[in-house]
Amino acid sequence: MNQKSFIITFTLFVFFFLIHFEKTYGCHPSGVHGCDYDDCNCYNFSITDANMLSNKSLSITVKSIDGSHPHAFGHFTLGDDAGDYIRFLRNPQFVNDCACHSEGHNTVDPYTSNWPYSIDTPPGGTWFDVWVSVYWKCNFGKIGAVDCCATALHYRGYVK
Repeated sequence: MNQKSFIITFTLFVFFFLIHFEKTYGCHPSGVHGCDYDDCNCYNFSITDANMLSNKSLSITVKSIDGSHPHAFGHFTLGDDAGDYIRFLRNPQFVNDCACHSEGHNTVDPYTSNWPYSIDTPPGGTWFDVWVSVYWKCNFGKIGAVDCCATALHYRGYVK
């Protein structure tokens, strides 16, 4: 193999390796600090309100008791007593003006977000459940997993 072919082959190898690395191990929230970690109070967060809106959007409000704020959501699902079920997120995703490398300047607590869904909105008075993992106190600036505190929340309400 001549030098030019080697350089091209090596460059392509590095390029595809970096793409694979970013997709596989790229920046994402990781709930490595559970309830037993000193800085993570798992009773810090709660879902204070949620509602399935007529425009097929779930409105959800998450609040902390100490003024901290959510950095990411994960494992986010919705099920109603009519038998419908939707999974918004399997893997954690940054929210509330947070991103891979930093916390934004516009984070808020309580944090309200809307999530579109494809199932039919059941009639008013139908009970539904929401499950979401909340990530906070993230250690930004790392490559790959961003270490965070994490806790799982549940909310049961009815369509208003």
